Amino acid sequence: MSKRSYSGRKPLIGFFPLFYNLAETGRAILVAKRYMEYGGEAVFFSHGGRYEYMAEEIGCKIVRVQPIYSEEFIEHLWKCSRLEELNPPFSKKILVEHVENEIQAYQETGVKMVVSTNNFPSTISARAAGIPLVSITPRFIPHFTKYPDYAEFFPTQFIPEKIKLLVLNWIFPRVKTWIHPFNQVAKKYNTPRFKNSYDLAKGDYTLYTDFKEFIEVYEKTSYSLESDNEYYIGPIPLDELFIKTIPEKETREIEKKIEKHLQKPGRKILLTMGSSGDKKLFLKILQ
Repeated sequence: MSKRSYSGRKPLIGFFPLFYNLAETGRAILVAKRYMEYGGEAVFFSHGGRYEYMAEEIGCKIVRVQPIYSEEFIEHLWKCSRLEELNPPFSKKILVEHVENEIQAYQETGVKMVVSTNNFPSTISARAAGIPLVSITPRFIPHFTKYPDYAEFFPTQFIPEKIKLLVLNWIFPRVKTWIHPFNQVAKKYNTPRFKNSYDLAKGDYTLYTDFKEFIEVYEKTSYSLESDNEYYIGPIPLDELFIKTIPEKETREIEKKIEKHLQKPGRKILLTMGSSGDKKLFLKILQ
């Protein structure tokens, strides 16, 4: 991407990713990198994680903010995200510790805006500090037309799809698994309350990293947005980050397999999808 020049001094922006999650870290890294290419300044906040080095590689300072997550806590967060664990990871006490220390970090660095890639405590700390919050996240699906793979467990395999969808679409808009302690702490800091778990991923401005055309594969309501402050920006490819993350030997092996496939006679289709991939997306692409 070519650099552009804009007049005026650019504010210091604080980025708050989940440094234990490569996808969430990668989005923040690439946005910060582009911002700095335009002459802006960026600093990263962290509760710990194996991918902190990626911020250092683009020349950014990392401000470590207590609590620093243990491997056990990170594993608990992963299990919660995969619906394998229903016990909320954030108690009121833990959240207050997050919010207090995050506010202090914002004030000490002097950031003018916080960009979060699903660091949920930021939804309280940034607002309590009076700093604009931008959230970059995949969109939560408000109404499903297909039962998602990640919600499929052994017992659900024997339940008809229609019944599973009825139950899922009744439960999901009412999900409040994590929000009780968040609302307790939001009340303490006089910030907006949360109606459901989806609100934890939303900022004052929310940027969705989805192809809006593919959302309708899952949604009955297509890809309409709920607010004027929500936007689709499309996926943020992490190719340039993977160049350093994936070992060169492994990269060469993958390239050989691709080349071998492309040398076969007839039309060739190469499709790669992440953990959220679904065959219906593949069929829609073919159409």
